[in-house]
Amino acid sequence: MVLIFENFQKNIFKGMMASIVDLPLNVISAFSDVVSYLRLFAVGYAGTVMAESFNNMALANGCGTFLSGLSAAMILFLGHTLNIVMSLMA
Repeated sequence: MVLIFENFQKNIFKGMMASIVDLPLNVISAFSDVVSYLRLFAVGYAGTVMAESFNNMALANGCGTFLSGLSAAMILFLGHTLNIVMSLMA
């Protein structure tokens, strides 16, 4: 069906030949689109894992005293700022 209707012309065989000639480029284009979206998924997942790691580091530090709360806030601020900057670069 793809060979017949991708490049539909009055002469069916001429359209099929044009489709066969274009098929390798279309396959490469589809593969490159899949790889691009996979890269975007990997970047998003890495940002999620990085944010979770900084949240766990801040929670492990605790908020029992003013100094530990301040250090937890600094960990969260610097970690999430780094994560946002790295996501913008991706």
